Amino acid sequence: MGKGYIVPFRVKVRRLAPDCLQIVIGGGWASSAFGAVFLLPGLALMMIGFHLIPISGEDFMVNGVPVLGLFGLPFFLVGGSLICWRRWLTFNLSRRSLVIQSTVLVPIISKERILQEFTAVAIYRQIESSSSGNGPTQFVEYYSVQLIARTIGDTLIINNYNAYGDAYGLAAKLAAFLSVPVSDIASDHPVEIAPADVAHPLQARLRADAADMQQCVKPATLRSQVTESPDGVRISIPGQRSSRFMYLLVLVITAVGAAVFLPIFLKTFAVSGHTPAFIQYPMIGGVVLILGYSLLSLLKHDLIASLSSTVVSIDRQRLSIEKRRGKRIRKAVLLPIPDILDIDYNVVNDRRKPHSSGLLGMATGSRGITVKAKTGLYTFGAGLPDAEVEYLASVVEKALRATLIQAVK
Repeated sequence: MGKGYIVPFRVKVRRLAPDCLQIVIGGGWASSAFGAVFLLPGLALMMIGFHLIPISGEDFMVNGVPVLGLFGLPFFLVGGSLICWRRWLTFNLSRRSLVIQSTVLVPIISKERILQEFTAVAIYRQIESSSSGNGPTQFVEYYSVQLIARTIGDTLIINNYNAYGDAYGLAAKLAAFLSVPVSDIASDHPVEIAPADVAHPLQARLRADAADMQQCVKPATLRSQVTESPDGVRISIPGQRSSRFMYLLVLVITAVGAAVFLPIFLKTFAVSGHTPAFIQYPMIGGVVLILGYSLLSLLKHDLIASLSSTVVSIDRQRLSIEKRRGKRIRKAVLLPIPDILDIDYNVVNDRRKPHSSGLLGMATGSRGITVKAKTGLYTFGAGLPDAEVEYLASVVEKALRATLIQAVK
């Protein structure tokens, strides 16, 4: 199992006039390189088919060349479309219209819509699975920028991005121009950002919540260590271990499997099959190993987790997230405070949702705290108890609020 990526198209946003904004989607080195992979072989096959490239062998020239030309045509068309295709979206406030054009060197599709149809610019997080032959399944995660229409089903997809920050950048420009809010649905809880606040959404939300802010009660027991100082805060979070519910689930599955399949196996090979002892014992050991694989995997995961930790530090300039194993830093992320767009968190029994996560949530635990930044989404604290996640989220927001207040002063 791995993570895949979509082929990104280049996006140009330009102001044609004070009341006219144009977005051009298409081209770029990635899509052009991907298109060349189809275009060049297709062109070569078509040139062979039209006898522009000579091929030796009289029988092959007569019988095979026309087929090669026809076979190259779809490759040529797909590659040419990826390189030459453009999508033009022209927003005109004075005419209150949106003109959508698709071109491949010349216009092929044109459509006009009324701007009053749209109420918001939304950012959706999309996850799709894809499998190629015998290879591992890949999960493609991307962020879709869409114009939300008043009528269900008339939503307009603007573009898809691999990075959350790129998607938010386009959504912010479009929302500020159209004077509509940004509906951020990239994490567990949707957030609506006013057009005036799209440049600094975190600061706006923290200011708005300041009056209603209630300090989250610190739980009686904490797995994490929180150290607060005048310069900031430091949070040390131990590695995510498997929950008791997961152990119980694996033990039940293993016990049921052993009770059902082990007697059948023993009866077949040890009694009826008259299998020699030097073959019986390795086979029985293999069956026991297969039945206990899930339990062994949990034990291995928890052993690694006992040696791992995540250290989150917030000071006046940046927020850093360090993934450690022992004393060695395996991965570090440094986020400047102005680049942080919002903070969200996920718990199993979420009061902000109409229903809880169910058995799956009980088995895996919370997904922790998500930092939304211009460079992407970053998560820490997965698997912690609900009360601890909520407390750590309040600590992070409090530290960021203090940092932003100092920056204003």
